Amino acid sequence: MRDTNTRIPGILYLLNAITGAFSIVFITRTFFVPDNVGATVERIAAHETLYRAGIASDLISQVLFVLLGFSLYRVFNKAQPAQARLLLLFILSSLPIAGVCLVLQAMPLVLLHATPQYFGLRPEQAASLAFASLGLRNTAIALVSVFWGLWLLPFASAVLKSGYVPRVVGYLLAAAGVAYAGAALIYTVLPQLRGMVGPASLAVAAVGELSAIAWLLAKGIPRGKA
Repeated sequence: MRDTNTRIPGILYLLNAITGAFSIVFITRTFFVPDNVGATVERIAAHETLYRAGIASDLISQVLFVLLGFSLYRVFNKAQPAQARLLLLFILSSLPIAGVCLVLQAMPLVLLHATPQYFGLRPEQAASLAFASLGLRNTAIALVSVFWGLWLLPFASAVLKSGYVPRVVGYLLAAAGVAYAGAALIYTVLPQLRGMVGPASLAVAAVGELSAIAWLLAKGIPRGKA
């Protein structure tokens, strides 16, 4: 019997999660040393190829995110048009801030490779600016994660109303959306609590998104609903 389900959204979601986690979690923790300009710059210089791979991974992740949005839009557009449009809108709205994150991530390479005359900076000034750009990137990631949470809410609603995916996955996705958006707001308003809130929100978000990825890969979702 011909399989009437498609696993393309699940594949795109998984690849987006892998490339995003590599760039945002692994690369950030590997290279950015809080309150230590010298150590941060030395790590970038010593492992520049890996650092560049993180930039490429971030760019690929954003492309996959857009493709995921359109693939889910096609699935839910007929049955749940409002949710389909809203989830796609939130994904597309995240792109400008995500682009800023990419520029800030690339800035240390520009600063550290430029000749002193190019920017009129001494080496220690260039190193400080490179460090500051990564610090600003962390803040930009916190801001864009609001949209990473918001898009999950209409996605969760579409899952709950359509019946294409078990309802428990919809509830977990809703919890993940609230966790992302809530953590971003707390990070912005009460940064002193980020050490407490960050790990908990990440755990909730991971459970929600991984449950959706697992189902979309294992069972798929009805095709031809656009």
